[in-house]
Amino acid sequence: KLVLKSFARLCVNDYFLYSDKEQSDSKYPDLVPFKNLNLKETYFNRELEQAAVKCSKTSFEAKTLPSLMIASMVGNMYTPSLYGGLVSLLVNKNAESLLGKRIGMFSYGSGLASSMFSLQVSKDAGRVEPLLASLGDIPSRLEARTALPPAEFTTILKAKEDSYNKAPYQPTASLDTLTSGTYYLIEVDPQYRRTYGRRP
Repeated sequence: KLVLKSFARLCVNDYFLYSDKEQSDSKYPDLVPFKNLNLKETYFNRELEQAAVKCSKTSFEAKTLPSLMIASMVGNMYTPSLYGGLVSLLVNKNAESLLGKRIGMFSYGSGLASSMFSLQVSKDAGRVEPLLASLGDIPSRLEARTALPPAEFTTILKAKEDSYNKAPYQPTASLDTLTSGTYYLIEVDPQYRRTYGRRP
């Protein structure tokens, strides 16, 4: 919901800052009733927000919704969320639709800081197609997750909490749930050096 409203806000900014007012009226007809507001008056106007969500719906579904697949299935991952969104977008698009396009990346946290940058997709299909192919199993991997009762999940989290900053330490959890190619911790020695293994 927050992402939807943030996208709608971009449309509001476009409308009010567009130099060609006649063209902006035709592009965003739902915002015309609010054209006499100054920018400050738009910040907490609920009617304007609803109109902006409505007029940005088609663009949101085409440009942003494909990037929310992982977030909708996994929830907020905090720092990795931005790149989970990128992976989701790549999973849901074919190479032809991405070639040469620019992808906007916007990360924010707690309302105190944010950053925005963009990525330029290569125009070379030979470079893009292998990347997309390497991500093709993401949906099936998400579907293959194991559901756990809350009590068991809490026990797992407690074990991780108890082992935090512990040395020497050797994990005792089973590796059976790890997929092929997954790296896992073998041990932490008394000098806090970590040794990892990889599932065949």
